[in-house]
Amino acid sequence: MRWGIVPGIEHEAFRKLLVLLVARAAGSAVILAAFAASQFGLASGSSHFYLAVSVIGSLALAASALLSSQWGLLVLGGTWCVVSAFSIGKAFARPRTGRGKGAAHSPSMGRAGATAAKE
Repeated sequence: MRWGIVPGIEHEAFRKLLVLLVARAAGSAVILAAFAASQFGLASGSSHFYLAVSVIGSLALAASALLSSQWGLLVLGGTWCVVSAFSIGKAFARPRTGRGKGAAHSPSMGRAGATAAKE
């Protein structure tokens, strides 16, 4: 049985293609949303949120690339996923400092404020 939307593609093949395209679009959208949040100051590039979203989006991208034999995209998405996963591991391993409550350094204080806070 042929699927009527795309000539020459059977229903099952069309469904698989559609799933891959949706996964690729969703992965790209998630990565771009995290990047935009970082650029607009809504999330730090080293925050748990940014890194977790990067892992999820790049994993979706890499998986869809693997299943559709898109080797260049697989290298990009896979590398992005590995680097983000490594970074999130480092972020969870380091001790968290308090924000605003006697913290030695905060982004709003700058270096001069941090030096004054230590004295």
